[in-house]
Amino acid sequence: MDPIGHTLPQLLLNNYKLYGDTRTAMLKKDFGIWEVYTWKDSFEHVKYFCLGLISLGLKPGDKVAIMGDNDPQWYWAEWAVQSTKAAIYGIYADTVAQEVKYLLKHGDASFVICSDQEQIDKVIEIKDELDFFKKMIYWKPKGIYYYTDPDIIFWEDVEKLGLEYEKNHPGFFESLIEKGDGEDIAALCYTSGTTGEFPKGALISHRSLITNMKNFGKYYPLTGDDIYVSSASPAWLAEQWFGLTCHLLTGLQIAFPESASTLMTDLRDVGPTIIFFPTRIWEQIASSIKAGLNDTSWWQRQSFNILLPLGRKCVEIRYENDLRMRLLNKIRLLSDLLIFQPLRDRLGLKKSRIAFQGGAQISSEGMRFFRSIGVNLKQLYASTEGGLLAMHREREEDPETLGTPLDTEYIKAGEDGEVISQGEINFSGYYKNEEAYEKAVVDGWFHTGDAVIVNELGHFIYLDRVKNLVGLPGGHKFAPEYISSRLRFNPYIKDALVLGGGVKPFISAIIILNYENVGDWAAKQLISYSTYTDLSQKPDVYDLIEEQVKEINKYLPQYMQVSKFVNLYKEFDADEAEMTRTRKLRRGLLEDRYSQLIDAIYQGKETFSVEASITYRDGRTGIIRTNILIRKVKRVMDE
Repeated sequence: MDPIGHTLPQLLLNNYKLYGDTRTAMLKKDFGIWEVYTWKDSFEHVKYFCLGLISLGLKPGDKVAIMGDNDPQWYWAEWAVQSTKAAIYGIYADTVAQEVKYLLKHGDASFVICSDQEQIDKVIEIKDELDFFKKMIYWKPKGIYYYTDPDIIFWEDVEKLGLEYEKNHPGFFESLIEKGDGEDIAALCYTSGTTGEFPKGALISHRSLITNMKNFGKYYPLTGDDIYVSSASPAWLAEQWFGLTCHLLTGLQIAFPESASTLMTDLRDVGPTIIFFPTRIWEQIASSIKAGLNDTSWWQRQSFNILLPLGRKCVEIRYENDLRMRLLNKIRLLSDLLIFQPLRDRLGLKKSRIAFQGGAQISSEGMRFFRSIGVNLKQLYASTEGGLLAMHREREEDPETLGTPLDTEYIKAGEDGEVISQGEINFSGYYKNEEAYEKAVVDGWFHTGDAVIVNELGHFIYLDRVKNLVGLPGGHKFAPEYISSRLRFNPYIKDALVLGGGVKPFISAIIILNYENVGDWAAKQLISYSTYTDLSQKPDVYDLIEEQVKEINKYLPQYMQVSKFVNLYKEFDADEAEMTRTRKLRRGLLEDRYSQLIDAIYQGKETFSVEASITYRDGRTGIIRTNILIRKVKRVMDE
């Protein structure tokens, strides 16, 4: 289908005219039952909600914030706002009150649309400080029945206002949509803020959203028979592309899980054909598979460990046509029937044709693992400001790379290896920050800040942020993220801050345990513990993690091997600004916050006493006091 329209609402109107109530647009699971919405349902919800907002005072150029869970209402609210030539910006559901205040004030929100009571409560505290505030709107009424604040209004009541407005202004909504232009700003997408500073609001036009997904569709065409599960927050640009825009461009069906905690179960119900998960979710899935093997029978573990390398070999030579490949494929078909297909079915990945990951590069071992069990996983590389930049094409997957640029004329690596882009895929500027835009865009080219190597086949090999490349004694340079991604793929390691370079003569790591998996291991070893802090400092747990680090070191050049590590007494926490909401580490802030611990590592100490404040999810603060062990990693030759 060649979509008609230059804006997202225009695409919605076109799909409504084409499909009406004859085709499914969305599915939402509530109380264990999947509710179905047709294109007519979506169009009418958008129409009446939009007219209701207009009757409440929404004007062209306004900014509307949406906070909460992935639901059809988020999509409908966004398209309703955009129909008036206003723009939306998303706020992650787990954003704490202080960040919410900054984003609502900086984004000049006139309306705040919330999923539930939790989000409404965040806004009530600060609404009097917002310069342009008009109303709060919610779509899940639980817990809000008895609120008497006149600024709060229920979603269905807004739609009722829209129905009344339509009676007096027939055809007005459709005429609004027709006035839309591709250069109109569709959304503000706030950058991840990995530097620790407040994020910048990138202005994203309708043309940018549509062009990026048209470029994707050249290589992976989708249709109304495809199903996509909305799991990443629409506050992230990736979900704006793969959820909201791709849905309208191709007519594919969007399924919304009942909650984040039921995602894996709901995946199995739906059987999506296209999957996009952030890197961390893929890593968590891999960790759960590996940890789960410990609870299976000896026969199942042995079968998996024998057949996984076979699957990997089949992937490596899959396009060859010789006797060896034909024999391997026959064995692989049998192993797939016995082991891998039931596993994919349990994960909800059985029907997936293509699967993508983004947000950070998954390790090459992670990529090989999923492809070996039959998941057609591919890397996708993008930037909030620079657009969809590179990805793996079919038959060109290389676990060591990000794939090739989608358009070599508008996307390339500069002379210093930094990825740059220009054209319609790019953003339109930073909201209220022209100075930052002028620094980021030079001669029409946006500078991503990402360092890559381009191999002989034209693939990008990601190193790290340009500013994060670190020099070691002897002239070597290393990329901390390259090592971190390999550590994170281990079932017992959730995260890692890799250090080294400058006055730090060797590489070390601050390790965050995978609490669930390490806890299961400790229980089987009859190791008692009370809290994460207690577990993290057990000598036996240090022995376990050292073995994992040594195994990873085997696949790294000697100058890049981790020489020392510590198990941190707590997890890195987005609520304490240690991570972004997309779970990227804020390296500068972390190195400053844990500077005394880092100094102890490089001063040759064996322990470090810490007394630190922590912030709990309910806003309370507390104090942790403990001794952290500093472990030197023994080399195999030293044992």
